[in-house]
Amino acid sequence: MKKLLFIILAAAGLSLSATSCWKENLPEAGAARHQVTDLKAVPGDEEAQLTWSMPEGWNPTEYIITYTDGDKITLKTSEKSYLVTGLTNDNTYKFEVQAVYGDLISGAVSAAAKPTTSRFAVTDLAAEVPTWLSFHGLNRQPACPHTH
Repeated sequence: MKKLLFIILAAAGLSLSATSCWKENLPEAGAARHQVTDLKAVPGDEEAQLTWSMPEGWNPTEYIITYTDGDKITLKTSEKSYLVTGLTNDNTYKFEVQAVYGDLISGAVSAAAKPTTSRFAVTDLAAEVPTWLSFHGLNRQPACPHTH
């Protein structure tokens, strides 16, 4: 009985040690990917100008910008700024920017903007129409004189 118990425990120990040597090819958890810094969203008329920076030495391949305008909108750029157009004035938008490093993406940094118009609404418009146009009857002369 002791021999059988020893064989079972030995087999179980061997299978446990074999599984602990198995290595998965998974991305490293917590791999440092620097986020954008100094994100600013400056509102304009139906637009928002986004700007950001990166710490020295970090060079992402591109940036992902997301915001919601009914649907989730995703934009990509390789620059450290982006002009988002086609926005609705007086709506507040939350923009998120992520740095992309090949297959890895940093955490999101967010900023909000509320576009407004710089145009003034016309509320009281009055004009006088000049009466310099007058009608004096029909000219009965032919446009092309004919000789008879």
